Amino acid sequence: IYDAVDPPRLDGTSTGKISQTATKFGATYGLGFLAGFTGYGFLSDDKKALETSYLAAEAFFTSGIWTQLLKALAGRERPGNRTQSGGKWTGPFSSNFSKHFTDYDSFPSGHSSTAFSIATVFAEQYSETPAVPIISYGIAGLVGVSRITVNRHWASDVFAGAVIGYL
Repeated sequence: IYDAVDPPRLDGTSTGKISQTATKFGATYGLGFLAGFTGYGFLSDDKKALETSYLAAEAFFTSGIWTQLLKALAGRERPGNRTQSGGKWTGPFSSNFSKHFTDYDSFPSGHSSTAFSIATVFAEQYSETPAVPIISYGIAGLVGVSRITVNRHWASDVFAGAVIGYL
């Protein structure tokens, strides 16, 4: 998949620029949305919105804990720093891993687990509105694809992050 996408080739293209924006929905934009939604729940005294906010925050923290634990255990090389096809898996005891953690924390994708954890809560809470699950998972899917196209993750990292977030 990496070779077919060829992320370095996308740098500076419109796809690359869109990916740079989409990837932020798995971090700052997603958390900003959640904070705004929580504020709306408080201001409007919307009990469902507040419950959704609580569940989404809980899902975010839980998926984050599992994601960080797995990153530390796997020690997978990021695509942009790869020394071999598919990235080297060093585990937590490699000297490279401890010196250069951010180069070896590819598996699983934290942005994907964040996006899917929030998307799953909204999709379940507002399932009676068909557009909500479609939009929620659509945005989460774009975050996942963007993590590949911005050359930060392998497809398997994104898949694992999405599963963690969904669960």
